Amino acid sequence: MNKKSKKRKKQEKEIKKIFLLLLILFTGVFLASSTYAWFTVNRIVYVDSLKVRVEAQGGIEISADAKTFKSYVSSEDLIQAPTTYKTSINQLPVKLEPVSTAGGLENGKLMLYYGSVTNNINGDYVLNASREIESSNNADGMFIAFDIFLKSNKDTKLYLTPESGARYVGDKLPGIENATRIAFVVLGNTVSNANPDFVQNLNNATLNDVYIWEPNYDVHNEYGIKHAQDVYGITVGKENNQPVSYDGIASAVKNVYVNQANQVNYPNLFRKVNVSYLTPANFINNKEIFSINSGITKIRLYAWLEGQDVDCENNSAVGNLDFKFQFSTNPS
Repeated sequence: MNKKSKKRKKQEKEIKKIFLLLLILFTGVFLASSTYAWFTVNRIVYVDSLKVRVEAQGGIEISADAKTFKSYVSSEDLIQAPTTYKTSINQLPVKLEPVSTAGGLENGKLMLYYGSVTNNINGDYVLNASREIESSNNADGMFIAFDIFLKSNKDTKLYLTPESGARYVGDKLPGIENATRIAFVVLGNTVSNANPDFVQNLNNATLNDVYIWEPNYDVHNEYGIKHAQDVYGITVGKENNQPVSYDGIASAVKNVYVNQANQVNYPNLFRKVNVSYLTPANFINNKEIFSINSGITKIRLYAWLEGQDVDCENNSAVGNLDFKFQFSTNPS
């Protein structure tokens, strides 16, 4: 072998070494960048046997159809509601996927957007999001939505009892319950003896009638802590944290880098969310929320996984959630 051939082979070996080194470096970038908001791999969070239960205390009654009032409504009541509430759009899916909202409202419906995250050719995580609208008995829906009717014989403040909230059900490390959100949309009020068909079709809500609740705001698991730091540059601990502000989706999103998905970079697509109510994990005192007038008040209730929350990430996205809402007129 002549000197020229030896030199060429040596150069080829060096090129291979450089290529291998570059490959390893790029692989490291992909691995280090794999923790982002939303789910970047296929994950499903199940609603535990549709255990959604809404209770009323302190002189108020509750109904799933504005016809039969009692002290509570169960998942079964909500599923059966369309038989006596023909315009019902109750959606109680068996699984949840990340969606986001900035609190916008359209025709009485909260404007929620389903987001999907993919890798582009450069290895960057890119977010696309489109509007998702609830529909009656949609088992394939990505969030929970249903109507309830509260009856009171006087104007009164409402409180959430400590029985209320989203709780993890399973034997894995809890965490996904910390990314849940609940919203109440007050659609209207009328007299107690109003025709049920009229009550069912109340739809007078404005943006001032939208109330977003963030339960478990003060806790994060180890993955949420890492996620907050790696993606958002936010330092949080396991317990006793301050609320972490976030920007919800306000319009359809196309090809936005996940780490740039905020109001500063895209003011027309994202908006800082005004969270109306915050409760820590295992809160012990009743939480005051909104007031209702005497008569019958129609409320649409939503529950979802907030994709823009620091705790919405792959490692926590396994297991079951149990939602319970208990309203009271008593401060304590």
